[in-house]
Amino acid sequence: GSNWLLQGNSIHDHTDPYGLGNHPDSIQIQQSINGLKIINNIFYNATQHIYIPNDHPTLPQQTIQNVVIAGNIAYNTPDYYPGSFPYPKGIYVGSSYDHITKNVQ
Repeated sequence: GSNWLLQGNSIHDHTDPYGLGNHPDSIQIQQSINGLKIINNIFYNATQHIYIPNDHPTLPQQTIQNVVIAGNIAYNTPDYYPGSFPYPKGIYVGSSYDHITKNVQ
């Protein structure tokens, strides 16, 4: 896809309620994209808030271009339990990004 804008949202409460080992992500990109802006959103209570791999060993190689992630807040509340996934993460991107600025995790 191309030219996506995700701005001003509150995205929250993604859980694994049945303990199946799932780790729900708030935003996950699994295909090539050119032009993605994730700006001024609030993410909370998810095992991973933003996941954009380009270096995942089992996914096909992707072309990720013109991605901006800025001004977001990502956290988990103290009573949040992510099911069986052992370590919640905030923002994960692959190895070739340089436009990720001023986010709070």
